[in-house]
Amino acid sequence: MLGRLLGMTVLVLSVVMASGEGVMAVGTGTYDSLAVGEVWTLLSGHPALGDASLPWMRDVMHLPAWSMTMAFGLMLCFAYRRRTPKRRMMFRTLP
Repeated sequence: MLGRLLGMTVLVLSVVMASGEGVMAVGTGTYDSLAVGEVWTLLSGHPALGDASLPWMRDVMHLPAWSMTMAFGLMLCFAYRRRTPKRRMMFRTLP
């Protein structure tokens, strides 16, 4: 229950972030997207990669922040989805 609630909260947060970036993109002035690396730096206090030795990690850090939060929220919603209980047969009857 808590995992689903957290997943839905993260999904709503990512939709708000995406709509905010959409409004910034059509607005006047310069458009600066909020990247994953910037969010990482804001939350942890230090940059994610000092030397950026891994090229795929550098590419991930340049993705829009809403895309990674949406992926995380979808993973949480999938992991904590509501499942129907499976029936187990305790005693099998032989033909």
